[in-house]
Amino acid sequence: MNSINENGELSKEGVRRIKLPNKRNMPYLKKGDLLFNWRNGSKHLVGKTGYFDWEGEYVFASFLLGIRTRTEILDSKYLWYLLNNYRKEGKYFDFMRQSVNGLFNREELRLLQIPLPPFEEQKRIVAQVEHEQSLVNANKELIAIYNQKIKDEINRLWEQ
Repeated sequence: MNSINENGELSKEGVRRIKLPNKRNMPYLKKGDLLFNWRNGSKHLVGKTGYFDWEGEYVFASFLLGIRTRTEILDSKYLWYLLNNYRKEGKYFDFMRQSVNGLFNREELRLLQIPLPPFEEQKRIVAQVEHEQSLVNANKELIAIYNQKIKDEINRLWEQ
């Protein structure tokens, strides 16, 4: 879980290596698989979903649900954006079983309404979201650059 950030991006930092007892029966991840956080002590993190696109053999812990789409019908990246957006909107709270930890299992996941536009439209939506995200990231970089310039200028003025 710690390897999935708030936006659903995966990081290899903290990923553990283990020796698997029976390699044939393990549900290995494939590129495009999703990792859905179905329980968490922080209820706002329930539904945090990672998009897996790494090379190599990986499995996941039981507190994550593995989701593999039928790729001819549902683009996994489209579903990834949608599931993470649902979490940000708080949709999972409506279905979550209340306890000390928030719980949201496969049965609750099946109750979610997933808009299913034609496959090509899903691809266009993903491309648009990725384009907009790249603009946001570029603007964040610009803000950091100009904040540093402002700090440098203030420091220069104080030194005079």
